Amino acid sequence: MDKLEKEQQLNPFTAIWLHTREAIRWVLVTKAWPYFFFLLYLAGISAGFISLSQSAMLELPLGAALLFAFVMAPVLLLIASAFMSVLYLWFGKIMKGSAAYKDVFKAVIAGLIPQIWLLPLILFFWIIAPEIFLSLTPKEDPFNVFLYAAYFVILMATSLWSIVIQSKAIAEAHRMATWKGFLTLLVPSAVMWVIMTYVFILLVFALAGF
Repeated sequence: MDKLEKEQQLNPFTAIWLHTREAIRWVLVTKAWPYFFFLLYLAGISAGFISLSQSAMLELPLGAALLFAFVMAPVLLLIASAFMSVLYLWFGKIMKGSAAYKDVFKAVIAGLIPQIWLLPLILFFWIIAPEIFLSLTPKEDPFNVFLYAAYFVILMATSLWSIVIQSKAIAEAHRMATWKGFLTLLVPSAVMWVIMTYVFILLVFALAGF
């Protein structure tokens, strides 16, 4: 099987895990914008439910939770991905990258595929333990404690590996080494985290009247 035939048979949903750069290269060459926006929408739904499961200060009714997961979260993810892609483009140029904005944006979206893989898991937990997403009061029997632990362990493992995948995705878009892709991901993300933390602290003090 020659290289061209092998690439024609590539499935980005499976190849992204261990052959990230090949998968990113393949989708950048072969897929149009509707494909990427579909990926973004699915990843946004997953991110929405994940956010609900981690919202320690919030209990939402079913309708509001579904509205957030299926409408608001994909829109927020679109905005965040578009904005962060600008930062990844600029910092990648500093690291001698050569990508155009559209390639970085598409690579960032394709790097969200692991989040899409979580959707069947989320559906499973939504059916058997919906309080993970809707309530602060989990059931405390051993089976449900095991379910909660399994859910968050899988979520953590996927999130950590997603950092590797996003680093390689950005590196492939910029046509540079993976370690440079990691720095291009890390530095802008860290700067944004510091800025958002600072703004949040200012808001807290302002609301508290200091």
